Amino acid sequence: MEVCAPDGAVREYALGPHTPRMRPQDVELMHKLWLNITADPKFAGAHHYHIVALALEELQRELGTEERAQLLQKLQDEMAAPSRNELGP
Repeated sequence: MEVCAPDGAVREYALGPHTPRMRPQDVELMHKLWLNITADPKFAGAHHYHIVALALEELQRELGTEERAQLLQKLQDEMAAPSRNELGP
């Protein structure tokens, strides 16, 4: 939600779920994927959120297949990797 003050100042407030925290390496990977895709002029207008949306939709689709157990094992491995679980400042 945006609140506009009489002096023109605008303040933003999140009313829904909290914004997810991302590790620096996840942001870097997202950006690398974005650079790779937008190198094709056909996708020059893509935004980072398009990349995230595509990845999440693919994960959602794959969780409904025979790959589910393997994906969840990868998630468990990711959660257990101590050096990869550190968030930036």
